[in-house]
Amino acid sequence: MNFCPAPTPTTLLIVGLLALLTPSEALCQNWIVTGTVLDSAGGPIQGADLDLVDPNEPGGEVPVTADNTDADGVFSMIITTTIPAQVYVLQINPPAGFVATTVEVDLDGNFDVGIVNVGSGWIINGVVQDILGNPLSPIDIDIRGNNTDWLDLTGDFTEPDGTFSMTIPALVDEYRFIYRMTSAMPTAFPLMVDDVFLFDNTDLGTIVMNLAHTLTGTVVDADGTPLAGIDMNIYDASGASVDLNDDDTDAIGNFSVLVPEGTWDVVHRQVTDSPTEERVPHAFHELNVAKNLGLGIIVLPVGFHITGQVVGSAGEAIEDANLDAEDAATGNSIHLNNDGTTATGTFDILLPDGSMNIEVDPPVVGPVRQPQLVQVEVTAPGPIDLGTITLPDAVLLSGRCVDSAGIPIPLINVELLVSATGADYPTLHENGGPDGTFSVAVEPDTYDLLLLPEPTSGLAPVMLSQIQLLGHIQLGDLILNPEVTLSGTVTIIQSPLVNATVQIQNPATDDIPPWGTTTTDSLGNYSLEFAPGFWNLIFTPPPGSGTPSHTEANLDVSQDLVFNLDLLTQPDPVSNVTCSLSGNLVQLEWTNTESDYDNLLIAREGQLLTTLPGNQTEYTDPDPIDGQVTNYQITAIRSGIESETLSCTVEGPVVFIRCDPGNDQNVSIADAVNILEHLFGSTAIPCLDSADCNDSGVIDIADAVYVLQFLFVNGATPPQPYPDAGIDPTPDNLGCF
Repeated sequence: MNFCPAPTPTTLLIVGLLALLTPSEALCQNWIVTGTVLDSAGGPIQGADLDLVDPNEPGGEVPVTADNTDADGVFSMIITTTIPAQVYVLQINPPAGFVATTVEVDLDGNFDVGIVNVGSGWIINGVVQDILGNPLSPIDIDIRGNNTDWLDLTGDFTEPDGTFSMTIPALVDEYRFIYRMTSAMPTAFPLMVDDVFLFDNTDLGTIVMNLAHTLTGTVVDADGTPLAGIDMNIYDASGASVDLNDDDTDAIGNFSVLVPEGTWDVVHRQVTDSPTEERVPHAFHELNVAKNLGLGIIVLPVGFHITGQVVGSAGEAIEDANLDAEDAATGNSIHLNNDGTTATGTFDILLPDGSMNIEVDPPVVGPVRQPQLVQVEVTAPGPIDLGTITLPDAVLLSGRCVDSAGIPIPLINVELLVSATGADYPTLHENGGPDGTFSVAVEPDTYDLLLLPEPTSGLAPVMLSQIQLLGHIQLGDLILNPEVTLSGTVTIIQSPLVNATVQIQNPATDDIPPWGTTTTDSLGNYSLEFAPGFWNLIFTPPPGSGTPSHTEANLDVSQDLVFNLDLLTQPDPVSNVTCSLSGNLVQLEWTNTESDYDNLLIAREGQLLTTLPGNQTEYTDPDPIDGQVTNYQITAIRSGIESETLSCTVEGPVVFIRCDPGNDQNVSIADAVNILEHLFGSTAIPCLDSADCNDSGVIDIADAVYVLQFLFVNGATPPQPYPDAGIDPTPDNLGCF
């Protein structure tokens, strides 16, 4: 682009001569555009910004100087480049509170536009943020009134801090605002706000836009040929759709669609009628959109019409029955556009070729009926008429699963067994809902009800036996307690017993729940999870082992329990062993894990102290080892077989010489001084018992007097331990460290 310097007389002369030889558009004209900008009352508008635009050039803003109005509203704008003579657009952008306007100017030299009146307006401002409170920019803001077209705005983009301020004509109206991020990779979903009533300057406050991410991919047919014009829709959990922009595939089958953050059913479907073929929609169910996602290659196969009629037990047509379909081989669901029956009970759905399962469910409202599962082999050319599908009358078993605090448990797996045979009863949609409720429509009979929580829930399954269903039954709230784990190892002479069967049995009913059986692994280990309570534990060795079975009756499994079993009945060791110093004695306490021990062996540092009857749970060592850490061992014996030995440690009682707080093995006047310095100074005495000369249980001046009387006036001899070191025979709260 050529820029022109300020003209000099010589330059003007040369230009005049060249003008006779050169077309006007090749010259540096330095044309001047003048005028005055006034408000609607005739007052001058200072600081209006002026831009000159070539309408024939993209982004065609012409370089100018002096492009602002002065205090009188006057401007004299100089064009600083060569431009052709033609019509241009002069954009006048006044300060806030006035409405921007444009003037067409036909330039072939200097031009005076005269007086330009601009109307006053209302200042509309606010700030745009995402749901996390981050400012959003650049956001383009478009406004349309109920009684106007879209407004021609300036300043309609947010600043880097998310704020905006723009002026609109002062027209009282209800307006639609559209906020749209214009960056190449937008992160916010467009927002439309209707019925914004404006009658003055208005601060719209904080505008919050949802986070958004881009879904990309390619849609092809079964042969891999790209499909153009395929529409994409998204639906929330309630089935409500969200309007999307630019949501069709292009000529080569590609799509790139901005969608709000969240969990959506994403459906691609053919919307253009084809006289020769129809395509089965594709759906991503419950797709979590938390970032930009590439959905890869999406195949829309040719579909074939499947028709039929749904009726009740009396042959009456059922309206609003719901149909679902899946590929029988893969279990993948097939999205159906028309998944409900008409007023006459008829349906017409589109399925690809292959083996398909069609589930027909009764309407949500109306008589209780049993769902039906229909299998169909779909082949070209179709259509295939399934004829009449009957949903027989049924009885309803319902309830709600809650935990011990009454909080609903979502997504419980509900199963039914025919009580007489133990066979599974084939039901559809029997799983519990998000609110913990379940409802099963079945034919009248007697059933066992199984409630199976998610494996990661930490809750125990429940079985309710012998439920006689002759009519509708509402079971109310069914409590699922936290599960407990029963585990252990089964051995024979301390060698692992492999493939032994381990079962739990309800002592009251003798029922063994379906989840109550397991087998031991290669190390003899087993583990079962179930509801807390009392259970019979049955161990059955593998056939041919020659080992007898064993039943542990009424086992208290109120919490996680490890139960090891050696079929030669080696006793389990005692538990909860503790050793503690009680005065000058050592007290041992423990819990008998089994009730039928014959004897208990008590040893100290490996040397047997005594043999106790098997029902004892405590022992007192009357002569512990003084002043050192001592180890005690307890071993249970049953039928001559010793259990594992458990042990505990305790430090024995400390020995000292009374009246010898200096601990020099000699009672002297220095010991009296030590006591007085402890009482009236800051001297610490490690063994307070040694300073308790009169064995009163407290340290006071009488103890210092006692030492002095003993040493100098034939006072009483110190109480034991004296003159040799020993333990304190009198219990008190002093002690030694």
